[in-house]
Amino acid sequence: MGWTSFHFPDAPHFIHVLRLDRWQPGWEFRVWLAGGRVCGLATVTEMVESASNQPPLVAVNGDFFQTKGAGAGDPRGAMIWDGELVSAPSGGTVFWIDPKGRPRVGEVTSALKVTWPNGHVERVGLNEELKRDRAALLSWTFGPITRATNQHQGVEIILEPNGDRPWLPLRVGTVIEGRVRATLQEGNMPIDPNALILAVPKKLVSRVPHSPRGTVLKISIATKPDLAGVRTAIGGGPVIVKHGWNQIPRRPYFRTNGLPYSILHRWDPHPRTALGWNDRYYYLVAVDGRQQELSEGMTLHELGRFMAKTLNCDTAINLDGGGSTTLWYDGEVRNYPSEGIERRVSNGLLVVPTAPSRAPPAAPDRLDLPPRLPHEREANAPPDKE
Repeated sequence: MGWTSFHFPDAPHFIHVLRLDRWQPGWEFRVWLAGGRVCGLATVTEMVESASNQPPLVAVNGDFFQTKGAGAGDPRGAMIWDGELVSAPSGGTVFWIDPKGRPRVGEVTSALKVTWPNGHVERVGLNEELKRDRAALLSWTFGPITRATNQHQGVEIILEPNGDRPWLPLRVGTVIEGRVRATLQEGNMPIDPNALILAVPKKLVSRVPHSPRGTVLKISIATKPDLAGVRTAIGGGPVIVKHGWNQIPRRPYFRTNGLPYSILHRWDPHPRTALGWNDRYYYLVAVDGRQQELSEGMTLHELGRFMAKTLNCDTAINLDGGGSTTLWYDGEVRNYPSEGIERRVSNGLLVVPTAPSRAPPAAPDRLDLPPRLPHEREANAPPDKE
């Protein structure tokens, strides 16, 4: 494990890199949810402190997240925390460790559904603010109450375990059965740690079958591709390096008129957080930005080139950036957050010891990496795919 910084004053760019040996035993990736709830926000340092039963070695901020409303703190994409699906995938990019310990990245969609005794099937969201046209399953991990007090409020169906069948936590690849305890219209109901609440918006109430007390509903916890057996997954995106090639063109090759900021930000310099790897190492990267004399930040094209050419990554994924960008190592934050202080974020990607005796080194080990500018090309290297 080693940490270093690159400072290119002419750009200006200030980049912090943490390298992890993939084949060195004694550590693993874990994700961490701010405050242990979907509706929660915390700094990376606060998440590290809350994980005191397994003190992290390294931590960075994680997925993009909802910043306002009843679902503030909800990760934008998938999150699997110690095997529990706490946030459903939304079709975006996800990083996960497969059951054989291999890193994977790709687009993942949700296939969560609830089936009634008469065969009616309803696609549902998970641990999210209730939407006008989709029901949502809410577990205790969402928060202490449903927060379903907006204009879409319909009914809340409280589900309890059906006998001795497997129940919580929610694990991908399983089908569970919930028995209806009650159906209420009050909204903002407390969530029992051993119960689920199926929140149905007004628009769908007439479509959903009547569910009197005792009705048994089947709940399928599924994703495409199937993430069954995965214990760690976190959303992000886009993929910026694939098969060693920078995936982000220098400039858009299509018309940008009317495109959302989530696309256009790729070509603006911002603070960035990223994860990359090759067959020997993982790299956690934090790029400082929005600080004129220190670092302006990087475009995703520049970040992809840096990770592919300088760090020799085969694969890399972008994580949430801007004011969220934070890299914690050996007891302190190593980068310079653009807002002057750590931003409170939804979740984080942590590196934790797998053996109690393992602890961070007393002082950071510096990496011996070539200080090449991100826009400089190696001799005889193939051109980037634009």
